Amino acid sequence: YCDNDPDRLAGLSVRFSGVVYPGDTITTEMWDEGNGKIIVQAKTQEGRIVISNAAAEIKS
Repeated sequence: YCDNDPDRLAGLSVRFSGVVYPGDTITTEMWDEGNGKIIVQAKTQEGRIVISNAAAEIKS
């Protein structure tokens, strides 16, 4: 979403909603809401959501 340019990341808000243990595999899902807003969620291989209500703001 940032084309490998960290300067384009204008903001990031995250809610850590679960515990991650050593050895857990984390899958990150992202949805482009338009207008530079990306919704983010992460979960473990068992489907436990560990990051929720996260959003990134991207500068164009």
